[in-house]
Amino acid sequence: MLLVLFLAAVAATARLTFLEQVERLEEQSRVIAVSVMATAEAGRMDRATIAKAVISLPVPSDGVVAVIDVPTHTLAASRGAKDVVNALLTGSIPDMRVRPDADGVHRAYASAFTSDRLYQIVVGLPQRMVRDRLWPMYERNIILAASWYVVSIVGLYLLLSRWIRSVQHLESVAARVSAGDLRTPDLQPMGTTELEHMQRTMAEMITRVRELQQQVVRQERLAAIGVLVSGVAHEISNPLQSILGSAEVIQAHPDLPPTITADLAVIQNESMRASGIIRSLTRFTRQQPVGSGPVRLSEVVQWLTDLWRRRLEEQDISLEVDDRATRVADAVATELQQVALNFLVNAEYAVLHGGRATRTLAVRTRDLPNGFVSFEVEDSGAGVSQDDEGNLFQPFFTTKPVGEGTGLGLSVSYGIIHSYGGTIGYERGTMGGARFYFEIPAR
Repeated sequence: MLLVLFLAAVAATARLTFLEQVERLEEQSRVIAVSVMATAEAGRMDRATIAKAVISLPVPSDGVVAVIDVPTHTLAASRGAKDVVNALLTGSIPDMRVRPDADGVHRAYASAFTSDRLYQIVVGLPQRMVRDRLWPMYERNIILAASWYVVSIVGLYLLLSRWIRSVQHLESVAARVSAGDLRTPDLQPMGTTELEHMQRTMAEMITRVRELQQQVVRQERLAAIGVLVSGVAHEISNPLQSILGSAEVIQAHPDLPPTITADLAVIQNESMRASGIIRSLTRFTRQQPVGSGPVRLSEVVQWLTDLWRRRLEEQDISLEVDDRATRVADAVATELQQVALNFLVNAEYAVLHGGRATRTLAVRTRDLPNGFVSFEVEDSGAGVSQDDEGNLFQPFFTTKPVGEGTGLGLSVSYGIIHSYGGTIGYERGTMGGARFYFEIPAR
């Protein structure tokens, strides 16, 4: 549309230029006529002399120059112009402008009379002179307009081709995503900055959707494990209750030997401890409401030690507990248990694979002066290398071998603690290993 408007403007300008040149041609005819008339009068020429002077004027071959004897309507005209002027003599000869003649030529006429009005000088210049005069300019304009038109069409074609390819690429990416393919698309050069921004946004969106999908899969897997653990805990709880009840019944006999009584006490205590662990697992896997409630870190420590102490003893790992926190935090108990368990599992792995003779874990809680409560787990392992410190809380980052770690424990813990407005971090511990901690606001 812009090109059509441009060509229309060029054509309108050419038309106006042509009309201006026609007016100049008319003025030129008038100047010639007046000049001839003035020369004739100044020299007091007779008709024959005037006719000879007129006929010798340098006008184009298709131009008209004539001297008309007004009383007798006889004339002297330039070569080839007598028929045209005779046609004009059939009527009056006014001071006319451009008009077509009997021979089909358009001429710009002008005339002038001598002061005694005995003679009339008629000059008609062909309109062809205007076209001949303007054609070089028209030719340049046409060439420029055509060149501009071609360049514009080629540029528009290239721009639209690139733009269409970009849109088709984005369309193919969208179709691939709708088909379930969540691979990050290759970034390609786009036609415009807006399309480039759209491509980056789509890539980020696909990456985010893929992460959310993986998170949903993990949540579903954890939910399935939770259901399984709940079922297994329920099935184990009933036999344990039977064992515990039978032990209590047997202990009621007064004539039992002391050794049997001691063994029954061991059976009773271990059964009660197993029941406590099962209850803790059941609470941990139970779906919790979104809202938080009052949680004491001492309860988290108690749950953690009940669940993991026997395992640590079997691996000859000593567990030191220093529980000094007294304030109550606003949190979800199972979420804090999850963070604490992630710390303890990582510390256990670090101690077992640290290559040191001393195997010690320390769990500590504190009330902080800023109104926060803190929980930390320290180990006597080899610690974390400086190259890995910056990636500890990144998703899917792990220093464990393939199959032994997912790299999600600390990243999930990071999200949980920050949702409470707290902080989570790492530093080198006093025992030579790592110390992981979190601080959350107290009530």
